[in-house]
Amino acid sequence: MGKTLLIFLLISYKLSICWAEASAGRLGDDYQSDDLLISEVLFNPQTGGVDFVEIYNPTSRGISLNGLSLGNIAAEGEIGNLKSLGTGMVGSGEYRVISKGAAVIRSQYYCPYPDRFIDLSSMPAYNNDSGHVILLRGGRVTDRLDYTEKMHHPLLKIFKGVSLERVSFELPANAEGNFTSAAASVGFATPGYANSVQEDPALKKDVFQLSGKAFSPDGDGIDDVLTISWQLQYHGHVVTATIYSDRGVLVRRLLKNESVATSGTLSWDGINENGQAAAYGIYVMVFQSFDTLGNSLQQKKAFALVGAL
Repeated sequence: MGKTLLIFLLISYKLSICWAEASAGRLGDDYQSDDLLISEVLFNPQTGGVDFVEIYNPTSRGISLNGLSLGNIAAEGEIGNLKSLGTGMVGSGEYRVISKGAAVIRSQYYCPYPDRFIDLSSMPAYNNDSGHVILLRGGRVTDRLDYTEKMHHPLLKIFKGVSLERVSFELPANAEGNFTSAAASVGFATPGYANSVQEDPALKKDVFQLSGKAFSPDGDGIDDVLTISWQLQYHGHVVTATIYSDRGVLVRRLLKNESVATSGTLSWDGINENGQAAAYGIYVMVFQSFDTLGNSLQQKKAFALVGAL
């Protein structure tokens, strides 16, 4: 009888805990160490700017912010300076940007989702040279990034205003090479949306293409610009994109040794280097890219600039 009573009491206790969690709205969380992950960190902001930390939900369910805190490593080596992230939900595949100045970030960077910000009265301190970003729920560390400015792209000269972005959510935050500089082509940060350095594991080769074989920049709203798009297997590429005449004369340089996102687009409106409309004719788009690991791509594609199509 004593053993039976003990089992009954244990079951009753577990049921009471579950009921309490359900009443508090936490039963559906079922969070794990990878529930909400550190996605991007700006620790050396532009002049007049503010630090931010972006988090991401990689799961197939919404996750509550209840009990979630952001912190750092205090002077004595312990996790401290915790800031509660409040309440609310982060939907599957969504991002949240944590800062003390959402309006400032929106004024300095492209922010297509202005409602994805969590504005705090103060942030944990994140030094410009190195530091620690800690994400906790109820006192348990769910993710941690130990960053240094040496994690920036090796060809980058100025770090101010450039965020570090996570390459893969499948690997730990501190896996070697898993955080690197946001691309220049996106303005050096992507607050609230997909990281510029994210790689597509399904992509088997680099892809470069034009929107068509001809375009007509005559202002009629039809094919007025030529769109150049790319998808690269690996992050960290530096790109030069140049347009030449069919005789090899430089017409327009769209990019010159600029770090780009793993996928992106740019366009040409038919204006040459002198600010004048280019003549009708055949042109060649030359796309050259390389990274510091030796991966490279060089392709040429011909197209026509014509009158009304």
